[in-house]
Amino acid sequence: EEPKPVLSEEYELVYEGISVFSSMTTGSYIKFKDLWADLYMRRQQDGAGEFIELSVWYEGEELWRTRKDDEIEKRPLFWYEEYSKHLTLEQGQSYYVVELDGNVYLMEYSVETTSNMVTMSYRVFGINNRLKGWEGYSAPYDAGSISCYIVKGKGIAPAVSFPVEQMTAFADTVQGYMEKGKRVATTLHGEFEFGVPADGDNPISPYLYDIFPWIPQMAAQYGVAAEGIHSTEELLIALQNVLPTEEFVMMPALADDGNSFITGDYYSHRSENYLTVRMNEDGSYQGGFLINNALIFEFTGYYENGILTITQIQDDTYSQPPCELEITFQNGVATATLTVADSGPADVGDIFILDRNEKSMEFEYLRYAEDSEKWKSVGMFKIDE
Repeated sequence: EEPKPVLSEEYELVYEGISVFSSMTTGSYIKFKDLWADLYMRRQQDGAGEFIELSVWYEGEELWRTRKDDEIEKRPLFWYEEYSKHLTLEQGQSYYVVELDGNVYLMEYSVETTSNMVTMSYRVFGINNRLKGWEGYSAPYDAGSISCYIVKGKGIAPAVSFPVEQMTAFADTVQGYMEKGKRVATTLHGEFEFGVPADGDNPISPYLYDIFPWIPQMAAQYGVAAEGIHSTEELLIALQNVLPTEEFVMMPALADDGNSFITGDYYSHRSENYLTVRMNEDGSYQGGFLINNALIFEFTGYYENGILTITQIQDDTYSQPPCELEITFQNGVATATLTVADSGPADVGDIFILDRNEKSMEFEYLRYAEDSEKWKSVGMFKIDE
């Protein structure tokens, strides 16, 4: 058994007063009344280079910390046992402390860039810990992501590959959290930065280049001047108009309506289903599916004749046949039909409707967390009188 971490001088206190929650068997949360933890940061080094670890402590006990990539199991954006990553120079990330409705949360923001595509993601979460030697997890409050191609594809409308309206709405959401928060640390601009970001005073829109850190280089490359531009939408339209055409760039299949790609994150608000679809470099697809908040699996898939056929990935120890589903896409809605299944939370022929514009019901649980005062008599929790 690994020794418990000790709060030593190498830890730097960066914020006092982080809210602490605990998940209940019903899927809801309680908030520990009048209990506030503290956020610390420490710089470390390993074989891969320098990184920043963040951790939350209460009375000398570590309640939560960030982790290395190889320690993290992929989960849906709202999965209650999700971990957070260390800050490294190889991965563009930011962490913020965000005050919302009398509670204090954390926000992780990341930007992933390939040769032709950029994906931006945010995740606002609370610290989930029962305070009796439990390992802390992320309790989801909100999450979202968006991708855009920084080139034009043959036969693909720029409004689909570089969706200005959706990117503007995404930026407005993230900006709102940044304005209500305090930046802890970031690597989005190629180096470790701490404290108040200079981009908070961006004349076009506050935090614009912290949300889209790739814009300045792209604007300079294609001669898009910021003078006379007064909003995020105006700047994105100007960039969309100068995107170069890349004849052989591979882009995802279009949904049946032709107005969006089939890739992305899809939710089912009430039935707690979740689907994420990503395209591989060879044009095949992969992702994750959560069914009825009970069965979660990764899959591979191929798209043909308007249908994405996916197959559950299994290891050698799994004796049952893998689940298979056929999925169609229309107007941001994914309709998934279970075609092969073993005994489990769903039957062959079951249909799941998921929407990229929905938000998971899981987000609501933390927002309406009960006060821990009601739970003192239960005796499950260490709560100071």
